[in-house]
Amino acid sequence: MKIVYGKDHRDHAPRFGLSASGRIAYPEVPQRAQAILEHLQSLGRHEIMEPAGYSPDLLADVHAPGYLKFLERGYGDWTASGEPEEGIIPDVFPVRSGGRPGRSPANQAGWYGFDIFTPIVKGTYRAAILAARSALTAADCILAGERSAYALTRPPGHHAGSDFFGGYCYLNHAALAASHLQSGAERPLVAILDIDAHHGNGTQEIFYDSDEVLFVSLHADPNEDYPYYSGYPEETGRGAGEGYTLNLPLPVGSEEAAFREAWKRALARISRFAPRYLVVSLGVDAVAGDPIGNLALPPDAFGRLGQNVGQLALPTVVVQEGGYDHDLIGPCVALFLEELG
Repeated sequence: MKIVYGKDHRDHAPRFGLSASGRIAYPEVPQRAQAILEHLQSLGRHEIMEPAGYSPDLLADVHAPGYLKFLERGYGDWTASGEPEEGIIPDVFPVRSGGRPGRSPANQAGWYGFDIFTPIVKGTYRAAILAARSALTAADCILAGERSAYALTRPPGHHAGSDFFGGYCYLNHAALAASHLQSGAERPLVAILDIDAHHGNGTQEIFYDSDEVLFVSLHADPNEDYPYYSGYPEETGRGAGEGYTLNLPLPVGSEEAAFREAWKRALARISRFAPRYLVVSLGVDAVAGDPIGNLALPPDAFGRLGQNVGQLALPTVVVQEGGYDHDLIGPCVALFLEELG
């Protein structure tokens, strides 16, 4: 399988985030991607490739121009005004019933951000662009005839919406891959299957009005887990998109048996939709013992999940999302990819 990886994500290395109790160690570190890469390389069965170059205009297929401008310029404007180089963290979050972002980078970060633990630092924009290019390159591998391709993206992306960031996510790589797979006049149907332990609120928002992209998510109950305000079963789409969002929340602590009951529903819905292409948001923070995830799958479950996805017989782009146990993240990803085929 082709593995798309860009090493310059390492420049995105926030020193801390914030929580209600103060500063916290930032868990979305460069070592996450390095652990995956090294494990895949040790297997000797995959082709590692650099992401291709793409026009920035492709980002606007998914993200709002004002938001993209902020991501590109916000940190430079912040430090140019004499603010600390350790990064932008907003302190005011407006209710978006009107208004506009404002002039200062801090105010713009509050407008576009939705939490206090996703800072923007010197390397953030470059890393996010590199991850987006990796997902687009994986999609191009599929369009060129590959059965599957994996984008080793960092930072992750599924919490980023059309004009908002949070949950360590800045650009939505799965959404960009799905949109790219729809390029051309025919616009084939695409399904996105999100198996991160946390709801992909950004991906849902981007395609909530669409009947051309099916979004299916299995995740911990948002009554008890991040991002809290989305991922409920009654969220099924809007307008033309009604019925094209399926949320399958699971009780915190769910083991494989409970997960697989929801999994059957997810795969059945994708089969009924009959897409031409599939995008998988692969979060392995659902593994038991992950320091951030609140589900309890055994590591070998990811092999069985990959096998089931492979049985759908759809050209598949896999995009990396969460996973924060550095010892397990590589083996879990590898099991999924090996069985996917």
